[in-house]
Amino acid sequence: MVNCLKTSVILLGLLALTACGPDEVAKLPKPVDLTLDATGHFCNMTILDHPGPKAHAFVKGGTAPFWFTSARDALAFSMLPESAKSVAVIYVTDMATVINWTDTAGAKWIDARRAWYVIDSSKRGGMGAAEAVPFGNQVAATKFMQDFGGEVVTYSEVPRSYVLDADQTSSLDADPEGKTN
Repeated sequence: MVNCLKTSVILLGLLALTACGPDEVAKLPKPVDLTLDATGHFCNMTILDHPGPKAHAFVKGGTAPFWFTSARDALAFSMLPESAKSVAVIYVTDMATVINWTDTAGAKWIDARRAWYVIDSSKRGGMGAAEAVPFGNQVAATKFMQDFGGEVVTYSEVPRSYVLDADQTSSLDADPEGKTN
């Protein structure tokens, strides 16, 4: 009887997980194109004026995205108490689709939770701060890490201190040509 009850509980749990997964994903807003009108949520500056990866987030029930001049800023948004529970999805620049660090306008968007990130690299984000550089695959992230240093981590492994620590700001990007590859 106990084994039967345990099995039933496990099966019900798995059923609950699978029942809400695809429907919730289908309801998520799709990524939108970056335009000149997009301004940063934290800085109120034009997104396209900044180098490196960008991001945008949708909150539950919202129709317009919150834009960020860096992927790290979007991750911070998802960790702040006032916005953490309301975030539906975050899209970040897939830097594997970018040729030039200073021009990410035509890059593809990927779900931030499925990205691989390079943290602690020599590259700096849009506001000259340390960046969590997102990639759609681990191979591209590893190649970037080999070229610019740092560490490859998943979304859940990005340390809160790396994203929220004010000491992560530093000098501007040392690579004047802005090449990612």
